[in-house]
Amino acid sequence: AAPLRVTVLGRVQPLKGQDLAVRAAAELAIADPDLFARTEWVIAGEPTPGAADYAAELRRLAERAGIAARVRFLPAQSREQAAALLASSALVLVPSHSETFGLTALEAGASGAPVIAAGHTGLLEAVPDGVAGVHLSDRDPVAWAGAIADLLRDEPRRAQLAASARRHAELHDWAAHAEALERIYATLAG
Repeated sequence: AAPLRVTVLGRVQPLKGQDLAVRAAAELAIADPDLFARTEWVIAGEPTPGAADYAAELRRLAERAGIAARVRFLPAQSREQAAALLASSALVLVPSHSETFGLTALEAGASGAPVIAAGHTGLLEAVPDGVAGVHLSDRDPVAWAGAIADLLRDEPRRAQLAASARRHAELHDWAAHAEALERIYATLAG
């Protein structure tokens, strides 16, 4: 069977919090080695200028935790590659410290992948809790590992979240935004 892919997609930098994903992977390896052995963790994206040390530290973190064999680091992805990566993921993690909107989370939903996200800023709209995924209120790797394990073990819930995440994402296409803006203008002009 194909491994359960857990993906983090985006620019590699401390603000995006990829270290939390690696720490959560390490905690899952300790808490449930059998489940962890069925996973593949993908961190896709290039470091932003000045973040090369952070990117290197992510690799060292995986090595020190003994999980490097299950963590793949991929370069920046084309739009097509990103869509395929998200669509092939059992879960997408968005552990950012802050997001103005959370486009990657919305794209994950559009690709049918539920999201576990930090429950703040733009992610509250991009990933409605219980609709497009799950919000976590803190940065505790043990809590993240637990939420990841719960969803990986619960295939029916993952499928339900994937379907509702896709419906939520479809409400955010350009045509839907244009219609909403037209309604606002009509109300103001009325």
